[in-house]
Amino acid sequence: MQQRISETKMVADTYQLYTAWQEASFGVLAIHLQPTF
Repeated sequence: MQQRISETKMVADTYQLYTAWQEASFGVLAIHLQPTF
């Protein structure tokens, strides 16, 4: 049971990291595109 909980937590942490990376990438992209608007 403990193994299952730690696995779920790892997946959740990875997902959080992924979404944070996506947001950061989008922010950088928006900054780069800003002058063209």
